[in-house]
Amino acid sequence: MITFAEDIDNRTPSILVTTLAGHAYNGEEDVFTAVRSVLDDMLTFIERRDGQWWVPNPAHEEDDLTDEWNQYPESRKIATPGTTRSPRL
Repeated sequence: MITFAEDIDNRTPSILVTTLAGHAYNGEEDVFTAVRSVLDDMLTFIERRDGQWWVPNPAHEEDDLTDEWNQYPESRKIATPGTTRSPRL
């Protein structure tokens, strides 16, 4: 199953997933541990600022990568096989 195949307007932007994964990566020595660690920790890098979701763009700190989440809550779902998770920070 391809997540969001039927709902491409609400898919999470790849730059957001990549940025969160980059923040969560801790230099683990093997792929399994790295992937597990990234998946476990990436949601912890999503901030709340003035009641809004916020993940700064590393190349331009004033740019929010979650701006669509604040405008369209249905786009906030980060899907994994068999579940749909939303940040609850």
